[in-house]
Amino acid sequence: MEKNFEANLNVQGSGAVVAAPDHDTPGGDYYFHWMRDGALSSLVYMQVNDNDYSKVSEVMGAYQGWVKKVQNQEDPNNIDVRVEPKFEIPSGTPYAGGWCRPQNDGPGLRANTLAKWGTILMNNSKEDQAKNEVWPLMKNDLDWVMENWESDGCDLWEEIHSSDIFWNRMSQVYSLRGAADFADLIGESGD
Repeated sequence: MEKNFEANLNVQGSGAVVAAPDHDTPGGDYYFHWMRDGALSSLVYMQVNDNDYSKVSEVMGAYQGWVKKVQNQEDPNNIDVRVEPKFEIPSGTPYAGGWCRPQNDGPGLRANTLAKWGTILMNNSKEDQAKNEVWPLMKNDLDWVMENWESDGCDLWEEIHSSDIFWNRMSQVYSLRGAADFADLIGESGD
C-alpha cells in the first residue's frame, strides 16, 4: 500500500500528486493534480515518515516547486488560480474543462502542508529555504484565505456552491493555526 501511495507522489519528477495513475479509471480520467488531494497527500506523506527530512526532502522539495509553478499560472477559467481545483500533469496548467469552481479549501490546506514542510526545514538547518521560499508560497495562499474566507465555493464532493460549507471553513481555520505556528518559528508573526 505504501509503495502504491508513494508512486502517486512527485509524478514525472514534477512535484505533482496524481489522483489516479492511469487515464482509464472508472468514472473518467483522473490523471490530474487536485490541489486539495495533493496538499492532504503530501501532509500524510510527511506524517507517515515521522517528519524525517532525510526521508521526505526529495518529494516535498518537488511539491514545493510544484506549488510555486501552479501559483504563477494564468487561469483560463476566470477565477483566481489559487482556488482552481485541478491541474494538468506535468505542465501545471489549470484544467480548462467544466468543473465545480472555485474550491476554497485548497489554499488553506496547501498553506498548512507547506507550514509543516517549512517546520521540517527549520528543524534541519534549512532556514533560508523555509523563510525565503516556503513562506512566500504560504503567504500567497493565506492572503487568499484572509481576503476570501466568506466567499462562495464548492463543497468537498464538488457538487454544491455555498458560502457556508463547514469543510471549507475548517480547512481555513486549520491553515491559519498551522501558519501562525510557522510564522512564530521564522519570526514573521507581524505579517
